[in-house]
Amino acid sequence: SLGSATACILGIDCRLGRLYSVNIGDSGYVVVRQGAVVYRSRSQALNGDCPRQLDVYPWTASLKRHGLNYTQLS
Repeated sequence: SLGSATACILGIDCRLGRLYSVNIGDSGYVVVRQGAVVYRSRSQALNGDCPRQLDVYPWTASLKRHGLNYTQLS
């Protein structure tokens, strides 16, 4: 389907005690320890209230029909 979205993806490596993240747009996360916020991800808003987006439009959908997977970051 066509459209756009923001995304927030987290991965935790429990063995190393590390958190990895990818954040696109106004999605986000906070890390809370013992009831206190110790980290808050930053928003990637452009021009005030316009967040970065992952976009799929008709021209990118036509690439998919030809076996190419393409997502635009705008």
